[in-house]
Amino acid sequence: MNEVVHLLLRHRGAQIGLCILLTIISMALFADVLAPYDPYKANLRDALKPPSLDHPMGTDEIGRDILSRIMYGARFSLFIAFASVAMGAIIGVSIGLLSGYYGGWIDYVVQRMTDILLALPGVVLALALVAVLGPGLTNLIIAVGIGFIPVYIRIVRGVTLQVKAMEYVTAAEMLGLSSLRVLFKHILPNVFPSVMVQVTLHLGSAVLAAAGLGFLGLGVQPPNPEWGAMIGTGRNYIFRAPHLIIFPGLSLFLVVLGFNLLGAALREVLDPRLRRG
Repeated sequence: MNEVVHLLLRHRGAQIGLCILLTIISMALFADVLAPYDPYKANLRDALKPPSLDHPMGTDEIGRDILSRIMYGARFSLFIAFASVAMGAIIGVSIGLLSGYYGGWIDYVVQRMTDILLALPGVVLALALVAVLGPGLTNLIIAVGIGFIPVYIRIVRGVTLQVKAMEYVTAAEMLGLSSLRVLFKHILPNVFPSVMVQVTLHLGSAVLAAAGLGFLGLGVQPPNPEWGAMIGTGRNYIFRAPHLIIFPGLSLFLVVLGFNLLGAALREVLDPRLRRG
């Protein structure tokens, strides 16, 4: 583990990604201190002001400071990303382990259900679920998280099938170790690297999915400052006040870039075949 961290910290892509993410996470955590204005307070006299010294990123259609709303909006975007990916990973890894290890009818049923979920694009599945469950933070997390479950099932099942055939797992079973002990002590550690890479990459996808649903008005509801919803509102003023979509869009770009750079670096570090000389 120490070697992985050491190699990751030396990787140029990981360094850039971590700098971006640490900046955005710090901005979200300390928004109460860093934000220059109340993100919910409207002031119609300052509506649609362009960037200035008083408002570095300008104001929105009812005079709220965009910089402050982006800082607070980072909380929503990051929370949705981490919560939905955690949900998808925990459920998907658990089902994938059981499917790959026990096989038989359990594996057959799980894989057919996985095929059905994978046949639907993630965004379409999330839209359908939000339409059924209704808009809101909790429902948004559930909708985005369910879309990640089949990916983890497939990844974990494949690794489990490989590891299950190894001699040390067979020896552990012959010694009478319980199935749960074999799963958690011998198989799960081999699954962990692949899952971690996928989790990092999925965090960026979750931010985009949440922003897309927010753009359509199906995500975090007003007046909460969520980046996708801010872009959705700002599109009505795209020619008059383009800063309404430029800065939330740039924030989305940076956070997704950070997660992708970190995920790519982690995959390279964990797979010796991909390491640079």
